[in-house]
Amino acid sequence: MKQVIIFDLDSTLVESKKVHYIAYQKAFEKNHLKKYPDRVVKKQIKYTGTKIIKNLYPSIKKAQATKIIEDYFDFVNKETYKYAKSFPKVLPLLLSLSKHYKLAIVTNCRSNNILPILTAAKIHPIFFDIIVGRTDVKQGKPSPEGINLVKNKLKLNKGYMIGDSVCDIMAAKKANITSIGVLTGFSTKEELEKEKPSHIIKSVKDIVKLL
Repeated sequence: MKQVIIFDLDSTLVESKKVHYIAYQKAFEKNHLKKYPDRVVKKQIKYTGTKIIKNLYPSIKKAQATKIIEDYFDFVNKETYKYAKSFPKVLPLLLSLSKHYKLAIVTNCRSNNILPILTAAKIHPIFFDIIVGRTDVKQGKPSPEGINLVKNKLKLNKGYMIGDSVCDIMAAKKANITSIGVLTGFSTKEELEKEKPSHIIKSVKDIVKLL
């Protein structure tokens, strides 16, 4: 029986930091907020939108924070998605893996942002048997809901989750599948190790060494 390999999207399959920090900068500007240097905003990208806004603008009201997040997603969907690029050797990797495994994406990226990002990165969605975005589930990672949805849809109990965030590791462990941390995102090796993943690799292409 085939197993499933579930990928996170941002900073795992796709180098997309520029997609997100520019979208936030545009949203902040639209809402007439103090401008921070790009380097400051880049360091915040590993957090949720709510936490990013709270960290940068502690006194902001909830209603305005909600509007900023909506503006951010709108900029990703209409403008900044174009900055997404696939990591080296991702395309041949997916082609090879798809012959032997079911493939899926589970991401905290909103569902309507996923296709533009994949398209800009030249990754065809046909590689994946199922794609689950944040708006497809009640709770995003570190909840295991997205992974469990994949398992149920594909009728598979065994598999792998690979991602750059501690949230990916936590979700995989809760869903009882093999957790693989990848060092192409904002989480350090030490941060990933604290969550005790099954494996840590330098880049997504190194997954073949574990299969």
